[in-house]
Amino acid sequence: MEEKNELRELRAEIDSVDEDVLNSLAKRTALVKKIGRYKATHNIEAVDEGRRDAILKMWVEKGEALGLSKEFVTDINKLVHDYSVSVEKNRKDI
Repeated sequence: MEEKNELRELRAEIDSVDEDVLNSLAKRTALVKKIGRYKATHNIEAVDEGRRDAILKMWVEKGEALGLSKEFVTDINKLVHDYSVSVEKNRKDI
């Protein structure tokens, strides 16, 4: 019985972390929309390859320092970046 309580508590901690991740993604998306408006106003392309590459490098370095694999961090970064670009390009939502 005690093992189930421990498992329940650990899962509750994961649920809390997952909520934090989702809240962070929502906050990031709000910022991406602001950047999209700025870029639209100033006729700037959605993708800045230099910044994209620098951010990925930073993610990988920080992720590895935290014990996360380069592949995992790279995959997550690609998903986040691709979504951000789609939000910036779909300016009717901005």
